[in-house]
Amino acid sequence: MNNMKSNFFKTIIFLGLSIALPLFFMSCGKKGNDVSSAGKGQGLELLQNEKDEPNPPGTIVDTVGNVIKVNQPAKRIVVSYYGAAEILRSLGVAHRVVGIGETIQLRKTFFPRLGKLPCFGLPSSNSKVIEKILSLKPDLVILRTRANDNQTREKLHEINPNLCVVQMDFYKPDRYFKEITKIGKILNREQAAKKYLNFINSILDEIKATVRLNNNKKPRVYFESTQDYKTGAKGSSWDPKIKMAGGINLFTDEPVALPKVTSESIMKKRPDVIIKTSGWNMLDFGGYKLDDYTKIKMIHGELMNRSAWNQMKAVKNNNVWVFYNDILGGPSFFIGVTYMAKIFYPKSTKELNPLKIHQRYLREFQHLDFDVSRHGVFVYPKVK
Repeated sequence: MNNMKSNFFKTIIFLGLSIALPLFFMSCGKKGNDVSSAGKGQGLELLQNEKDEPNPPGTIVDTVGNVIKVNQPAKRIVVSYYGAAEILRSLGVAHRVVGIGETIQLRKTFFPRLGKLPCFGLPSSNSKVIEKILSLKPDLVILRTRANDNQTREKLHEINPNLCVVQMDFYKPDRYFKEITKIGKILNREQAAKKYLNFINSILDEIKATVRLNNNKKPRVYFESTQDYKTGAKGSSWDPKIKMAGGINLFTDEPVALPKVTSESIMKKRPDVIIKTSGWNMLDFGGYKLDDYTKIKMIHGELMNRSAWNQMKAVKNNNVWVFYNDILGGPSFFIGVTYMAKIFYPKSTKELNPLKIHQRYLREFQHLDFDVSRHGVFVYPKVK
């Protein structure tokens, strides 16, 4: 208790001294019970998250529990990963970004302007990372919800308790729509967020209608990540996406979210469809930066030729596919879901055009001059 009182008075003293400093457009502190307040009316203010009480009016709770008071939108944003950068561009605020994380820098074809901005590397508690972020003088830092991102937030707040740090993922369907709505409010881009979500919902509604018509004919799906035999169960981001597209995830009931399974267990479950991702970890190729299908064909061939897999229905029917990770594992996952629905229900989705949807997304929301009918490697074999 004495330590808590001591920390509280230290915080008060610090804030008193900080009044003379230039005011940030956003003022934030730590989450949970580590409370620090800022000058009233100054941008965004991180408040205490009282779990048993309703949040105060005019506040937003991020994915890890930070309660943010919305006053003025950020003007200088540091964004740590490509998913958040993609969302910021969809909402029309990419011009406010002044610094980036490594996953954005590695996608320069997709981020031709943002990819050239100062890069701090990957989130961590490393002093050089923290110094680089703070040197960019942000009034908002957007991180993911992982352990390394938590450490980054904590270190940033040790140095500047008033810096606003928001943690959201933008790729997990169970919270995706709430995160978009919240970041839209934080950035004063609520109408842009609504427009974007209406676009996505129009696509998903069409897929839902198809799934309802085929409710008794759902395909059995084995999904594999970039790591061989690693799949997604309940709690993973892959599981709900397979179900959105109308598939039955064969390993949905595994006890961990990302289980490692065996070839034998896959064969016993008799998949109708097999989907694997590339574009991440050891299979970092494909997507927007590559037009050559050679590498993705090799991955497809390896799947088709795994020992005894020629006995499975999916392989016999050539219903084995390789997807570029970002259109299924990133904020544009609805594109991947559209491709899956087309694969699962080819007769019922003749009017569904994943290529057209992908192109509209790039043109209207990402503001990119990129022709997906001529460039990029996203799904192999090509979906007709």
